[in-house]
Amino acid sequence: MAPASFRSHKDWLDLDDTALAAALDRVARDGAAAVPALSRSGRHELIQAATALDFRTARPVVGEGDRAVTQCFEIADEVPAASPLGTLAAELADRLNAALARPETPSCPPIVLNDRVVQRYPATTVGISPHKDHVRYVHLVVNLVLQGAAPFYICPARSFDHALEITGQAGDALLMRAPGFAGSDHRPFHAVGAVMQERLVLGLRQDSRA
Repeated sequence: MAPASFRSHKDWLDLDDTALAAALDRVARDGAAAVPALSRSGRHELIQAATALDFRTARPVVGEGDRAVTQCFEIADEVPAASPLGTLAAELADRLNAALARPETPSCPPIVLNDRVVQRYPATTVGISPHKDHVRYVHLVVNLVLQGAAPFYICPARSFDHALEITGQAGDALLMRAPGFAGSDHRPFHAVGAVMQERLVLGLRQDSRA
């Protein structure tokens, strides 16, 4: 039987297996869920690794017309696999796959978190407006909140109307479904709302083209 909790060899992860399984059930039901994932000491070490990366400013508007997405953040999209953040991604994928192998959790093919970025959001009214991730990202999306906080929304359409807020704090993993999760091709609209203080997030995805 798996232990009730797991501490990584670097003490970065602090995951409760029962809470993780329950969060995956909520992902199948609601599209996303938050679960505590990082230890306090590990979070500080990961923040140092993240802030040392090279950041660039993301385009403020992507797309046109009704499909335009507004966003306000900096992004570092070169996160080495051998870095602490890369090691963390591999360990987290192992934990997710172990949880998804349990008979009571939703079905999902094995997860490989091979796409890693860090996003840094300043204090702003909207971090990123409702949008869908690219279809090449499959199975499960994980956003690890290293510091700061902002509301994360699952949206029925390309607006905030009737959006479901997923409450997550610094140290939480925000889990969101992607095509292939629970036998579905669903890609939910999602958004980051008002950022009250600088928010630093490690975004992990599985790129099916990699």
